[in-house]
Amino acid sequence: MKKSWIILGILFVLGGILLLFFSFEEKEIILRQEENLIESEEGKMEKNLSLQVNGKTFKITLEPNETSQSLRKLLPLKITMEELNGNEKYHYLESMLPSNPTRVEKIESEDIMLYGDNCLVLFYEDFTTSYSYTRIGKIENTEGLKEALGSGNVEMEIN
Repeated sequence: MKKSWIILGILFVLGGILLLFFSFEEKEIILRQEENLIESEEGKMEKNLSLQVNGKTFKITLEPNETSQSLRKLLPLKITMEELNGNEKYHYLESMLPSNPTRVEKIESEDIMLYGDNCLVLFYEDFTTSYSYTRIGKIENTEGLKEALGSGNVEMEIN
């Protein structure tokens, strides 16, 4: 009788050890899957976007940050951007994006930034500024950008 209890106890302990082993293995598999998803999301961030305005297409390269990742989730965007100061177009998004504003000092004509937490700004002239923005990306091929944007408000699509 004693031997039966000892054998039963040993089997019980071994079963527990096997359960722990398999649960750790399953956790490791889940962690690897999560890492792959994160790597996949980061890979998506490296892809470029496109901006269509007045029949012209421009390539946008995104900054590797949370703001541009959140903007990407809103795509495709069909928006009307309003003219401001002869050097930028802006649009207030319906959603707030995470922001990390810094004083950029020099604006370049290809910059796309976030002002506050929901104002998307596209710059088409170089100038200096004391304002703070969160960088979203840059337009790669700016030839013809200023002409395509025109002098007033403009409809555009970002994909």
